[in-house]
Parts: sequence; structure tokens; C-alpha cells
Amino acid sequence: MKAFRSILAIILVAFAIPVRADSLVVTRPANIRVSASGSSDIVGTAKAGDTLYLLSDAQQNGYFNVRAPNRAIEGWIYRTLVRRYRDGTVSGKQASTGDLKIRVLDVGVGLCVVMSLPNHKYLIYDAGDQQWNLHATLPAIEKIIPKGSVVEQLILSHNDGDHIYAVTDIIGAYKVKKIFYTGYDASALPNPKEQSGTYTKMVGVFEHPPYPIEIVNLHDPPRSITPGTTNTFDDVRLEFLCGFGEPMQDWDLKDDGEYLNSVSIVVRVVYQNVSVLLAGDAVGRHREDKNTDALIATEKFLVENAGLWLNSDILVAPHHGGNNGSSTAFINKVTPAVVIFSAGHDNQHPTQAAAERYLRTVKPDSIFRTDRGDDEGAYTGCCPEWTYGRIQGCRDPIGDDDVEITVSGNGVYTVRYLQENGQCK
Repeated sequence: MKAFRSILAIILVAFAIPVRADSLVVTRPANIRVSASGSSDIVGTAKAGDTLYLLSDAQQNGYFNVRAPNRAIEGWIYRTLVRRYRDGTVSGKQASTGDLKIRVLDVGVGLCVVMSLPNHKYLIYDAGDQQWNLHATLPAIEKIIPKGSVVEQLILSHNDGDHIYAVTDIIGAYKVKKIFYTGYDASALPNPKEQSGTYTKMVGVFEHPPYPIEIVNLHDPPRSITPGTTNTFDDVRLEFLCGFGEPMQDWDLKDDGEYLNSVSIVVRVVYQNVSVLLAGDAVGRHREDKNTDALIATEKFLVENAGLWLNSDILVAPHHGGNNGSSTAFINKVTPAVVIFSAGHDNQHPTQAAAERYLRTVKPDSIFRTDRGDDEGAYTGCCPEWTYGRIQGCRDPIGDDDVEITVSGNGVYTVRYLQENGQCK
């Protein structure tokens, strides 16, 4: 079905855009295969900068049929390894020369992703911080976004404190043009609870902002984001895959945490054919479910309704690597080459069980975590912390494990830690 939909989408585009004999430029070392499958034999290799001739506009399983101009090699190369040229343009636009930088900040147990786009535009996804972090998130953001700059959009996946604590700091330091949030909070639970002080403070600023801000509250009235809704910032495409003003009634949610996390706004950032998926605290499993094939709630919605957009090069994993996310079906749809866990010294994140599901297709050295070396000690429950790289007795400090993704104007990406691992507390 996935292949059929992909081919159908290509056919529809072909009717809208004049087709020419195009060329493909290889963005990083790649294999050319005998057929459109990653398990097929390799007939040749291509290095970054090589030009290949496109033999057919139709893709098969995400592969292009190509010929190397100076070698008697014909075969198939995967779409994310090349950039396509039409009459000197890329995807119908003049190629950008700037870099996209996406930094996953080490804010402990929370999440904050800061994006610096070409042409000096900025986006922020989630605004994690902790009270004991002494407002350290804003100084980290200011290393990327100069104070006083315009932030095009601030997207808050959901309303847990470890995703929104620094919102008021951000609004005070920058001019934020637009904010998306779910609006679904503890007072809206089936058994209502008191709103958190962090959430109440944030909503108070939304009601009386220091300057005009366009605020989109999915809970007022309750509504959902249509998968594939797209905002474009020059050559950068921001695709909204889901987001909910309240959980769907058939989601089989069992506790308050599942209700609050399941409404997460999930987005994909695409630049020069490189894609980064930001999954918030999306729910895909019950935390203690031993069924490897379990699939519920947010991730089930994504797999069934947003499959055309899920495939991504890089994934910031759901719920910090918790076992209530990263279902097998979701991972198989995303097929990431790189995975990032935003985690700290708490909650046994990332969990061994979630990491093992990724390790079926992703190598350990292609998995990054913002709590390098962390050791939360012995745990007898369902979901102990992933042990890879553990330093015995280590309490990983905040701020030493920022992970930066750089996508160049020619479609080459790198993922790296910004500094050497800090000393354990």
C-alpha cells in the first residue's frame, strides 16, 4: 500500500509538472543497486558530487533508476542520497547556498529543538526546562538565535512542563510571530486535575502578550491538524503530520500521562531532500505492554493517516525514548538513519526496550542521546534505562550533550555532539 501511494503521488505530480530528462547529483557516498531494494546486489558506487542520469521519472520503493555517465553502470539509487535538477533548479527552485541548523538542546529530562534556517529565520519546537535548571534553556537558545530576533513559529508539542517551561522566557527575549499549542491540559482529563503552575503561567502570557502574537489553540474549539499541512520558509518546508485538541475516543488510553502525551503535535522539517522528524511525546504503546507489535493512539494515527510523510532521515524519538512510544510499526514507517533521544537523569529514559527496537535497523553509533554516560541505577520495573555507553554511578549533567544537525545547501547532512562529554555529577 505504501508503494502504491508513493507511485500514485508521483503520477499526480507528473501531470502537474512538465517532465524533462533530469540529472541527479549524489549528496553523500551511495550504493547503486541492481534493483529497487536495499537488499539487492550492489552494481556500483557513487561519491558525493557525482552526476547521474535519471532514466525514468517514476520511483520504485523510493529508488530512482539511473545511469552513471562515464561508466557502463545502470541501476537504482535511493532518493534521499541525491538531489534532482531541472534546468538548473532544484525541486523547481533556485538552490539555496545556506545551511539549516537544528540543535536538540540538552535540557535534562525535557525537550527543546532550535532551528536556524537559511536567510536568518528561526523556528523553535518545544521549550523544555526545569525549575532546578535555573532557566538555563534561554541562554542555550541565545547561542543560536540572537536576542531580540524574530522567531517565525514556536511549536509546543503538548503541555507537560518539561516541554513548555521556558515559553515565557522565549516570549520575553524574542518577537514570536506565531505559536501552536494543543491547549489540552490536566483540567480537561476524564478525571480533571488542577492545572500546573507552569501551564497557568504560560496561558496567562498568551492572554496578555507583550506584543501581538498569533496563537493557535487546538483545544478552542477542539480540532485536529490535517496530516501534510505545510508551512514554507524559503527552501525549508515544515510539514505538520498531526496534533490534537483532545485525544480521540477510540485510542484505548489508560492513564493521565497517556492522555496528555497523545495529543502531541508532530512535525517534519525538510530541506534539500533531507528530512528531520520531531515526534514530541507521541504515544504508540502502553508502557508495560510486552507485545512487540503493539500500536495505539498517536503513532497508530500517524501510520494509518500520515504514512506518505513519515519517512525521514533523522528522528528525534517520541517521549525521550520511553517505552510508551517508538512502536515497531512507527519505526518501520519512518525508517530513520539517525535517531536522537532527548533525555536526562530521570524516568529511566531512554529505555532499553525502545532502543532495541531501533537497533534492528539503526547502528548504535547512529543513535545520539542528550544524557551520555547516564546511569540511573538498578531498576526492576518493566523498562530500565538503555545501558549503551553507561558510566557506572554517573548522573549526567545538563547542558553538555547538545546534538546539532546541519543540512548544507547541497543536501549533505551531518549529526554531531557539540562538545566532549562533560564530567558526571
